[in-house]
Amino acid sequence: MFSVEGTSHSTVKTSTRTSLRDIARHAIQGLRIRRHSNAQLRSPPETPKSPKSATIIVEPSSRLDPKGTLHSPSSEKRNSNHDVDVGYDNAFAAFKQRYPEYAQTSPLDDLRAAEYARLNAGETYLDWMGSAVFPQSLVEQHAATLLDPRNVFGNAHSRSASSQLSASHAEDARRAVLQFFDADPVEYIVVFTQNASAALKLVGEAYPFTPQTSLVLGVDSHNSVHGLRVFAEKGGADVRYFGCGERGGVDNESLRECLTSKSSPEHSLLVLTGLSNVTGAKARLSDILPSAREGGFDVLLDAAALAPTSRISLRSTPVDAMAISFYKMFGYPTGVGALVARREFLRGLRRPWFAGGTVDVVQVPGSGALSYTYLPHGELAGQSDRDVERWEDGTVNFLSLGAVSRGLALLTQYQDILPLRLSILSHYLVTELLRLRHSSGSSMVHIVSTLPTPLTAPRAKASSGAVIAFILLSSRGEPVRNDMAEQAAQGQVALRAGCHCNPGAVISLLHRSGFFAGVDGSDPMRWMENIHLRPESASKNAVANSLFAGDSAFGVLRFSLGLATNFRDVWNAIHWVKQLPVA
Repeated sequence: MFSVEGTSHSTVKTSTRTSLRDIARHAIQGLRIRRHSNAQLRSPPETPKSPKSATIIVEPSSRLDPKGTLHSPSSEKRNSNHDVDVGYDNAFAAFKQRYPEYAQTSPLDDLRAAEYARLNAGETYLDWMGSAVFPQSLVEQHAATLLDPRNVFGNAHSRSASSQLSASHAEDARRAVLQFFDADPVEYIVVFTQNASAALKLVGEAYPFTPQTSLVLGVDSHNSVHGLRVFAEKGGADVRYFGCGERGGVDNESLRECLTSKSSPEHSLLVLTGLSNVTGAKARLSDILPSAREGGFDVLLDAAALAPTSRISLRSTPVDAMAISFYKMFGYPTGVGALVARREFLRGLRRPWFAGGTVDVVQVPGSGALSYTYLPHGELAGQSDRDVERWEDGTVNFLSLGAVSRGLALLTQYQDILPLRLSILSHYLVTELLRLRHSSGSSMVHIVSTLPTPLTAPRAKASSGAVIAFILLSSRGEPVRNDMAEQAAQGQVALRAGCHCNPGAVISLLHRSGFFAGVDGSDPMRWMENIHLRPESASKNAVANSLFAGDSAFGVLRFSLGLATNFRDVWNAIHWVKQLPVA
């Protein structure tokens, strides 16, 4: 399987004699709607020309045909601001009639008004999977704590009053994390890390991989999960992948084969993606965990995309370890994540090095395994848990941990109604996008992610996440270049494009969409493996040339909803797509 990081790049191939900078400028200027009339927009950079023709330029005020000719604006008049407002009012009234349960989520409207006024001033923010937006009071209250003249925060690795103040905030944050995820503090500990990726790496580098063990990963996983195979390969372990379903997630039969084919009695590692950042598919943990235990697998859960919008109970679904990032949950602080893990599981791992705070005695000069001693398990020193200290290298981000406690407290207030709201908004968004048609009658949008089902009551569990991955289509039924869509979206809608650090899901979905030519056969696993084995496919450009006949702007577009998303945001996204005529 090949790996494609991040978002789509901006290499544009076009034969037009008109500057792409001018084309994009006209496109963006024609896309303004009332609430975005003051947005600051930038022209895209100049791009090299190529003998290949342009795919699609998305813009309403000018059109670029396949030959690269720029046409003047059509005679059709754009709606006035008044018409736009009337359209929104009518749409919202129809929406509330169609989804009466939405009224039960009104506290989230109050939250939006009180904490997220800045979301009403600029582009429509629909990239919550990339990062949550922080509530205003979270930063204000945290800043007030830091600036309180009575508070001086010192390094927690000491016994001074300032150090103990920092340590107490850290322990408060650990307790808040355990409580939020319904974890028994006797069984689980919280290890603060830089982010979810660092938490996954902490397990991967210390797991006792041998030729008798296996690492099982899902195709629909983030690259931070795929990267764990490097540690497994170094230990000689067998690396296996289970496939994804038609719209991502877990192929249950493929997973079952991976779990039952292990011959060694030694424990192996299964890494699950709780919720896909591309397809929105959720792993059914309650169904998978018993089979994993029976097969002798430890279970590591990547919950970075799951935790922001879904309840997780480690008493009900007791995975061995779980990785999270707090900025994805409530926007602030960045640079702080956590590994929530069972004490017994961590005691079976082998740390590959030591650092300040993790060891008890170090011989200097010295060498070898007997020249240093890790902190003993389970012993308490003041407010510090030795099981935690063995895993936190150096000094944690102690100045930010107070914000973690506040953020979790805020998110807890809305956990009962957030899935209800997001399932309704996601269902409406998908339904309306699928209804959009060109004048020819052909579809404007093809959805590739998991189709949402609207919930009808609070405290219900959503079957999928609030993630909508899609392909924009021209009037001829051809995929629109993602880089052109991104340029048209600047200042209007904050969306994401590309492979989203999840190449397995994206390439599988593109292959199954039928809009892109496969290299061989219909099996996306074999398709990806064949691409990976080609020596010329060592870069994004090479992969793009192999997959899409020279179109480097491959991948999918993604809207993702979150804590403060409201109907206006979703309506703006639909309205933006609706007024994107293509040649």
